[in-house]
Parts: sequence; C-alpha cells; structure tokens
Amino acid sequence: MCLWILIVLCFLSVIVCAFSPTIWLDEAFTLGLIRHDMADVIGLTAQDVHPPLYYLMLKMAEDLFSCVSGTFAFRAAVAKLFSAAAFAATAALCWVKFRREETKGFKGVGELLDI
Repeated sequence: MCLWILIVLCFLSVIVCAFSPTIWLDEAFTLGLIRHDMADVIGLTAQDVHPPLYYLMLKMAEDLFSCVSGTFAFRAAVAKLFSAAAFAATAALCWVKFRREETKGFKGVGELLDI
C-alpha cells in the first residue's frame, strides 16, 4: 500500500511539472528530434544510444495532438504527459509482476528485479 502511495505521488508531481514553462536539455533534444519525419527519427536515433521506439511513439502522440495547438509550450506538455503515461504503465506492470511473484512465495525485492 505504501508503494502505491509513493507511485501516485510521483505520478502527480510529473503531471504538475508537465505544465511548467521550463524544459530540461534531454526534453529539448527529444522535442527537436521528433520534429523530423519517421525515417529521419530512426536514422538519427541509430547514431544515439537510445532505442527509437519511445521517440516514434512520442512523435505519433505529438502528431495526433498537434491539431489542438502547435505552440512549443503545448508540444512540451504533450511530451511530458506522454512520459508520465509511460511511467504509469511501467509502474502498473511492475505491480502486476510483484503481485504474481508474491503469490508464488516471493521472498524479496532482489527476486522481483530478476525479471
């Protein structure tokens, strides 16, 4: 129960920060990268250490919501909210894994991390 409270608090802080007018360097890099077309995104991420799936999914989300507003602040908020959704999905998958392992005689966090 305490873990869920921590996850919810982290998620809420990410949502609040999504509407902040400032962005970090990695967010600026991501926003610049997804301005390119899909083929260029794949090519440019091939030169980077990050896999392209996140960038491609974010580009699709930005393209979907770009009809609402094309301002930089809106694009940044969409990107931050997309990251928050990815965080929530990861937390939910970890929780499901934890619950399944707990019913099998789970003995500790170390075992949980051994996916």
